[in-house]
Amino acid sequence: MKRPAEKTNRKLRVFTGCLITAAGSGLVAALWFRELTAVAVVDALLGAVYLVIAIGVFGQSRFSLFLAGLVPALVAVVGFSALESQGDLTIAAANRLTQLRITIDITIAASASIALWRARKLPSI
Repeated sequence: MKRPAEKTNRKLRVFTGCLITAAGSGLVAALWFRELTAVAVVDALLGAVYLVIAIGVFGQSRFSLFLAGLVPALVAVVGFSALESQGDLTIAAANRLTQLRITIDITIAASASIALWRARKLPSI
């Protein structure tokens, strides 16, 4: 019988996995809606990385939770610094898709970090 902490952490992992799968699928699917440039190809490759991380998050690996917390956080920081380099110092100045992407990346990073923090006391396999 699973303890309540294991059930709660499993729900959080599934939530994180669904978010990172949706983000990765969206980045890959954007190839069909954007002009094929170097930025579009890099975004599609990032989407593939997100999907590989999502496979691990749906499993039991703690390393995949670490990557799910690190990679989207770095992507959000790079996205926000790109806004800053354009002279727009606030997230409100960005377009809606950029705001959504940064918000989803921060949500993925936060939920993966919480799940990883809770997993520290659970027995490892």
